[in-house]
Amino acid sequence: MDDNIIWLTILTHELEEEGYKVFTATNPTDALKILEKEEVDIVITDIIMPIRKDEDFVREAGRELLDEIKSKYPHIEVIISTVCVSDEIFQSCMRKGAFAFFRKPFSIEELVKSIEECVQHINLKKRDSLKAENIGLKRKVDFLTKQYDRLKQTSQQRIKDHPESMTLSEFGDIIAGITHSLTTEIGIINSTSEGLLDKKVEDDSNIKKYKRLSRSAKYCNVLLNNLRGLLLEGKPTPTETDIKKVLDDIISLFEYRIPSNVKLTIDIGPELPKLIIDKNQIEQVLVNVINNGIEAMPEGGELLIKAEKKGTNLNIEISDTGVGIPKGNLDNVFELYFSTKKRGAGLGLYLTKRIVERHNGSISVKTQEGKGTTMIISFPIAEEK
Repeated sequence: MDDNIIWLTILTHELEEEGYKVFTATNPTDALKILEKEEVDIVITDIIMPIRKDEDFVREAGRELLDEIKSKYPHIEVIISTVCVSDEIFQSCMRKGAFAFFRKPFSIEELVKSIEECVQHINLKKRDSLKAENIGLKRKVDFLTKQYDRLKQTSQQRIKDHPESMTLSEFGDIIAGITHSLTTEIGIINSTSEGLLDKKVEDDSNIKKYKRLSRSAKYCNVLLNNLRGLLLEGKPTPTETDIKKVLDDIISLFEYRIPSNVKLTIDIGPELPKLIIDKNQIEQVLVNVINNGIEAMPEGGELLIKAEKKGTNLNIEISDTGVGIPKGNLDNVFELYFSTKKRGAGLGLYLTKRIVERHNGSISVKTQEGKGTTMIISFPIAEEK
């Protein structure tokens, strides 16, 4: 479907030369009539064009057609080809199930290759729906990774170009842009992997892979959603929380992320007192500190996560046997923009301290250069009712 007759003619000729049977339409009304009468496997559609053939006003006809197809003909795959659309439209089409997305101009060879991949996907769905879902999930992960890399490069370049003028509010704008683009995609990955886990899979190795994928998606959500909430929404919304469950969940998320040369030691009692905290923000704190500990041990070592009651407080200690912090940097570790990492923006520990203090807690550091670091996070214990 395309309102450019010349393009339709060229494309029809090329695809028929490749052995495909082709139907053409210049608007969704005609396209849907074809779908009612013919057996169609793949739809290639432009986005911006008239909704009806007698209409001059152009709209996002391709996106409306995509909605109709996925509602009435879910077996049909859709490839989007268009000149220029916003990232929001691009992401929306991928979320709704578009198989591929091409920005014009592109070569016929590129499109034919995508169609061949689409045919393979359709045939695989008929033979092995679970494997097809898994491949489709990988395509979404690849798309997510490309989006993240592009946005990360943009934000890093902005920080590099304007280091003195970058305020926390501006950091918030950067994070908002990244999280807006990625959060929904991660949700799709998570729900799809959970759906795969619900199905009967005889191969245990597959179950482990789906669990890993699900945990990875949840881990990304912790990073994105809570960071966005902190910068854009501000104050925590505390409730009585089982901190042991929070710790267990975070440790589970790191099960596949800890390098094989790092030994994980857990020292958490069977019962810990309840805390009045914002669970999401404290998850962000734990992820930040654990990540720092792992990154401090490039050659391997031991990571200790310990939690215990001390008086009226609950202390969480996260220790590594890594490189330690030089004395000259110790006073700066919680400052905004300070980072010893080549690619760091100096945001993680600053935000960590800010979250902890908003919960009436404290965070301190003990370190010895060349031997390791311990971060001690202390929260007041909720009073017994």
